[in-house]
Amino acid sequence: MQLLSARRLNQYQLPHGWLPVAAVNPQDDENYDTNRLDDAMMARFVRIDVRPGVKPWISWAEANNTHEAVIGFVKATPKIFESRMSNPRAWTKVSTLLREYEKGKFSRDTLQSMVQGCVGVELATAFIRVLRCSTTVKLPPPELIVNNYAKVCGVIQEFTSAGNTPALESVCMQMFRYLQD
Repeated sequence: MQLLSARRLNQYQLPHGWLPVAAVNPQDDENYDTNRLDDAMMARFVRIDVRPGVKPWISWAEANNTHEAVIGFVKATPKIFESRMSNPRAWTKVSTLLREYEKGKFSRDTLQSMVQGCVGVELATAFIRVLRCSTTVKLPPPELIVNNYAKVCGVIQEFTSAGNTPALESVCMQMFRYLQD
């Protein structure tokens, strides 16, 4: 507490311009095993809740060689980070797993199990379906369907004519997630 209030600890003086910063998990959250910080200690901090955002993560992901399938899925799922399990770190891990899968290090079933362990069953199932479909056909992005349907209606009609239900299902799932906002 002395370092936070007096900017010194015994004989050590915090240099000018330095700012002590700390990160803690929320104490009222049953997902974390945390100890409650003393009220006197908490009074010495400015508290800021940090929530992950899709757009900043996508910018980071594009600059850091994240797998394009993961970036595309996150783009198509605006509320993807609302679940504690589905967070930026988890989707970065999914990207790493996908690259290892593409090198033949494990089966698609193993990939699905591992992705489920990272982001949960529902999102993993949706991601794997989109992934399966996108490796065989090019899906139109949801933004294009909403903003310029005339440009992509032929592709969707081809899916229908060919009886390509997985492609149609993937398009519908992407549209559903995109329109949730």
